[in-house]
Amino acid sequence: RPAVRLPRNYYITVDTNQYSVDPAFIDRLVTVRTCLEEITVTGPSGEIAACHRRYWGKHHVITDPAHRHAARRMRQLITGPQRHNHTPDNDVEVADLAIYDSIA
Repeated sequence: RPAVRLPRNYYITVDTNQYSVDPAFIDRLVTVRTCLEEITVTGPSGEIAACHRRYWGKHHVITDPAHRHAARRMRQLITGPQRHNHTPDNDVEVADLAIYDSIA
């Protein structure tokens, strides 16, 4: 079977349905095997990257919660923890709106 490169969104498409794959395989070649009951995706060394029950409907998105969690963890490693710069030391000047009353 021909190998395909797993895209950055970590989903492969089979018969209009999208199936999640372990995001650790992003930008790597994976092999997709289909049968009547399931979709199996293997990595370059034959390791299982995803295994889903096959859906026969059209345009479904099937996501393994473990894949979603792994993607979130990978994003946090890349971007770092979210920080907010608002501290009491970063006071914002507040305009005196009474000046508008004096103009009228």
